[in-house]
This record gives sequence, C-alpha cells and structure tokens, in this order.
Amino acid sequence: MWKRSLFGLIGMILLLSSCSNTNKNSNSNNNNNPADTCSAPTDSIYYVKTSGSDSTGTGSSDCPYSTIKTTIDAMVSAGVTTGEVHVAAGIYEVTDPIEMVEGISLKGGFSNSDWRDREYLTAAERSDTTYQTIVKYIGTNDGELSLTSPVVMAPAYAIGATASNITNSTVVEGFTVNAKDSGTFTASIAITNGADPTIQYNTMNGSATATATLGVGIINAKGYITNNQIDATGSSTFICAGVGVFGTSGDIRIESNTIDGGTLSGDNGIDSGIFLYMVTSGTAIIESNTIDGGTATLSSIYGILAIQSSNIQITSNNIINAGTSITNDASGIGISGASNVQITSNDINGGHALSTNAARGIDVENGSSNIQISSNYIDAGEGGGRTRGISIGGDSTDVDITNNVIIGGHAVTGESSVMRADGSSTFSLLNNTIICGISDGGFTNAISTSDTVSGRIENNILYFAGDHSLLIGAIIAADSSRPSSIKNNDFYGFNILYSDATEGTYTDVSTLNSIVYLTPGASGNVSDTPIFADVDYRLEATTPTSIKEGGIDLSAEFTVDKDGVTRTAPWSMGAYEKDPVI
Repeated sequence: MWKRSLFGLIGMILLLSSCSNTNKNSNSNNNNNPADTCSAPTDSIYYVKTSGSDSTGTGSSDCPYSTIKTTIDAMVSAGVTTGEVHVAAGIYEVTDPIEMVEGISLKGGFSNSDWRDREYLTAAERSDTTYQTIVKYIGTNDGELSLTSPVVMAPAYAIGATASNITNSTVVEGFTVNAKDSGTFTASIAITNGADPTIQYNTMNGSATATATLGVGIINAKGYITNNQIDATGSSTFICAGVGVFGTSGDIRIESNTIDGGTLSGDNGIDSGIFLYMVTSGTAIIESNTIDGGTATLSSIYGILAIQSSNIQITSNNIINAGTSITNDASGIGISGASNVQITSNDINGGHALSTNAARGIDVENGSSNIQISSNYIDAGEGGGRTRGISIGGDSTDVDITNNVIIGGHAVTGESSVMRADGSSTFSLLNNTIICGISDGGFTNAISTSDTVSGRIENNILYFAGDHSLLIGAIIAADSSRPSSIKNNDFYGFNILYSDATEGTYTDVSTLNSIVYLTPGASGNVSDTPIFADVDYRLEATTPTSIKEGGIDLSAEFTVDKDGVTRTAPWSMGAYEKDPVI
C-alpha cells in the first residue's frame, strides 16, 4: 500500500514539475526579444506600418517597422544595396525629412490588411483611405530662398533625393507627399546635388501659406518625373509652381503628369505650372502632361515659364493653360531670355487675364533666340485688355513658327492679334492657319509688327469672319518694321491685306503681289474662301485649288504638316496638307 502511495506521490511531483517547466518556457518566450520570433525580411523587401514598431520590429511583413527612416537605416546597416521599402496606408509625419538612398526604392499604397493588396496608379486610388499613404513634413526647418547674389535655394521637404549617386533605378511611387504647411521655401519632394531618381505615380502638394512653394523642386539635379498629380497648392507670395527646376546637372524628363500651379497671392511673383530658371545643362523634356498655371491674384501667370534657360523640348502636352490672373497677364507658355526651345504638337491656351490685362498663348521675350514653334494648336485665351496668339518682343530672334493653328482669342477692351512682334525681333511664319479673334471694344488683326521687326510670311491661311467695324487688317506694319516677304498666303475676310507705315495700304491681292520694295518680295497671294472640314481647321476637298495647291515648296526647311503628313508639291497653304482627290 505504502509503495503505491509513494509511487503516486512521485507521479504527482513529476506532473507538477512538468507543468511548472511548461509555464516557465511559456513565460520565457513571452519575455524574449520579438526579433527572436519574428521572421527576417526576405528578397531585400522591408515593410512599414503605422502600427509597426521601430524598437521591436525586424522590417519583415509580419513584424514591420513604424517609420520609413528607420527602415532605410536598417537596410543600409544590413548591407542592402538593391531593395524596396513597402509602406502600408496611413499618415507618416516626419520631423526630419526622409532621405533616399541609391538602390532603395520607396513604394506606398499597400493595404494594412494584406500586403498583396495595393492600389496606387491613379490619383483616385491614392486618395482611397484603404491605400492612401501620406508623408508630411512637420519639422522646424522653414527653408531658404534667394534668387539674387548670393543665390540660396534650400527648400524644406518631406522626401529628398540629395545624394549625387542616386539614379533612375531608385524610385518613389504610390505616396501622397505634402510639404510643410508654412515656411519660407517648401517642397513636397526635393531633388538636389545631381541626383537622378524616378518619381512616379504620386500625389504631391505644396504648402498652403509658404512664401515660396513647389510641388516638386529640382535644384542642380536631374530626375524622371512621370504619372504624378502635382499641385503647388498654396497662397504663397513669391513663387508658386507645380514643378520648379533651378539649374541642372543633366537631363530632366517631366512626362505624363497632371500639374497645377496653385494660387499665388503676392505682387510681382511667379505662378506657373512648370517653372524653369537658369536651366542650361543637359536637355529638359516636358512631354504629354496636362498643365494649368493655377490662379494669381496680383502677378502674371503661366502654364510653363522658362527664364534664362536653354535646350528645352515642350512636346505633345495635352493642355497648357495659363490659368487665371486677376489683375495681371496670363500666358500659356512664357519664354524669357531663353534659347534653343522647341515647342511642338501641344494644345496651348492663354487662359484668362481679367481686369485690363493681356492673355497670350505663347510669349517670347527678352532676347530669346532659336525658338521653334511647330504643329501646335494655340488659342490666345481671354484678356480683359488685349490678346495675342503669339507675342514676340524684347529683340528676340530666329523665332520660327510653322504648321500651327493659331487663334487670336477674345479681347474685351484692347487689341486682338493672332501674332504680335516688336523691338528688333526676327521671325518666320510659314504654313500656319491663322484665325482672327474678336475684340469687344478694341480692334482686330492677324499680324501686327512695330519698331524694326522683320520676318517672312509665307504659305499661311489668314482668316477673319467677325465684325469689320473693329477690323484693322491682316498684316499691320508700324514704325520701321516690315516683312521681308509676303508670299503665297490666302487672305479671307479682310478689307485691308497689308498696311505699311511708309508705303501705304493694300486692299487687294493684285496690288499686294505687285509690291517691289520687299526683299525677297510679295507674290502668289490669293483671296479665296477656305472650306474647313472640322474645328481643327483641316481643309475640305472642296477648298479652292488656289489654296490646296497654292503654296511654295519649303521642303528645304520642313517636309510634313501639322498632322505629320508628308507635304507634296504643289504644297497646300495653311497648317494641313490637302492633296487633290485623284
């Protein structure tokens, strides 16, 4: 009996001992560093959630970090040279900016419930709370900016590519990035020091009240900026631009973005969808974007503004709209002191200049040179004062205008001109379709020049169908300005074809074609009715042969029309080739 009792007691002791050890092991596991139980990151992909932990996380999908900066630091410490940071939806406020590292891409837009669930390609998807991944700078740095000597351009930013070794393979995508609410000079993302990252599929917003603000700032750097929604946002008082480029160290490509210049409240500031300042190294390519200059209360406003810059290609943009200037001028594209600029195949609108100010489709000023304007649809917009489809001034030279449809817009109180040139500017106006605008209280003309301007006017269709009581004429040359040639143009609807300040006025093509004082001269002009097939002013087959086949062969200079169709001799007048029906 006692043996059975002893054995029973021993069994109970062993059982209690086993239970005690089990509890101890359980407690030990609970107290261990979670890094001992969390999986390690795989495939050089690290994870971030707002509910993660920088102190106990490992960066794996089951134990993510809570901040992007800690994650990047951990990857660098682990020797990761090519990897990705996957960031789940949430708000990530940073007091120190997130600095990109070459080879480590940042990707937002992941669902908190499933890392395989991600939406980020459109602005609507990025604003969905399930996927919206917001990075915002809330630190103390206000940024610095001075465009006078000594030049200082140092924005406060949320995400920065500031290392010179960063290349296009290093990507930021899928985020909503917000600049600091206020300050001196702010940007949501800043690219500096020769860095060359890819910034794609993000929503980027400037500041609400900063003195100067940019959606994206590129300063002495490069970059590929594509498929983003960019809004300068703020009521700043000095510079407000969706994308601001200051100096360069190589090629820049701004492509397939939606860009808004925001709202500028200050006087004599710059409000622009894209602003390029002293961009002189490499080539800046602006292509296939939708651009709006925003709204300026007291300053001029631009869809694109390039100052003292060179080698710029503005190509195939969907809309370039100056926006609205309440008490100053508006221009779809402004070119000032720039050279080697190609403006090709864009849809350009001068926007709205209220009060008594000017709206311009394209404004070329301050000694700009070698400006190629071809195959665009250009509308001057609406000016409370005057309108210009294209304005050339400030002694700008070699402005070549070919294959465009140019519309004079709507001037409320002043002159409406399809093209205006002054100073000692030189231009060529070849194979354009020129549609005169209207003026409610001023006057209307197709082409007006002053001072000592000279230029070629050949193969154009000049068309007017408005109120003749406000019509000055087709070509008005004031002061000592004078075209070098007026050849093979069609003048429709004009009571004055050409007015020369010295030689007088010409009201019919026979006397115009007899002018002998122009070099190389005036000839081949007609005054027939073009028949337009559509709102883009292509020619119908029933258009008179004098227009369809009345142009000069200019194939030594260009060979296609606005649509890219090869021109065949005899050339058509206007922007579009219309071969005879065989």
